[in-house]
Amino acid sequence: MGTGIVCNFSLMVWPSNRIGVRVAPGSILNQMHDSDPVALFSAVAKNFSGYSLAYLHVVEPRIRGKALLEGDSLESGLLVAEMIRPAYRGNVIANGGFTPESAADLIDKGFANAVSFGKLFISNPDLPKRIREGIGLSDFDRSTFYTFDDIGYTDYLPASDYDLAKS
Repeated sequence: MGTGIVCNFSLMVWPSNRIGVRVAPGSILNQMHDSDPVALFSAVAKNFSGYSLAYLHVVEPRIRGKALLEGDSLESGLLVAEMIRPAYRGNVIANGGFTPESAADLIDKGFANAVSFGKLFISNPDLPKRIREGIGLSDFDRSTFYTFDDIGYTDYLPASDYDLAKS
């Protein structure tokens, strides 16, 4: 089934403002990649501008499977959100290896409307409070990702409990 058919079907079933689309131009998952991701995904973003989507969720190429990538951008030197923003008029949510500081900077520069966090939320169940109050962040343990038990998922403590446990 072609991408156009899936997009059109989705828009027939739900109003476009209820649909978010996630793109990962730097991903090579299942060998799905393009030789010129900047050109391809800029065109994709421009096309999505006509649909009044709820948001376009863009993922930075910071990992491949469990391996960390060096650098902070596509081979072009741009962050994905920087590449997408000129082509996409709607809401952009960026994701992928951001710190609270780099997230705020990206939003302040107008490249994203919001930044989502994954790994930081795993190790900081009270992440919004920690960011808001300037409380230090707990490191995550990558070796516990994608395992079959609760270790590394539900055993991280909120800041107040963590501080008490340390003393």
